[in-house]
Amino acid sequence: MVRRLFLVLIAVLVPFAAGCGNDKKEALDGLEKIKEACAGNEKDLAKKLAEDLRAKNKVFDKAFDAAIDDKRGAVNICSPLLHSEVALRIEHGS
Repeated sequence: MVRRLFLVLIAVLVPFAAGCGNDKKEALDGLEKIKEACAGNEKDLAKKLAEDLRAKNKVFDKAFDAAIDDKRGAVNICSPLLHSEVALRIEHGS
């Protein structure tokens, strides 16, 4: 009985854990696209990419919210400091 319960829990939790890792990868890939847009001096594209990524990726949204939480005024989406903080929060949790 206990062995069967253990197997069921493993079968349920493994796909969930794999999905979380995929969200992190997508968040980091999206952040790289934002950095590329900023490097190409396309701030509007970077802002659009960030908005889209926040809407579809909870990991990125949570990390971005935490990174800008204590900032006042407008946020510079192309700030290297913001990129670093968001990346750290994605990799290590917010």
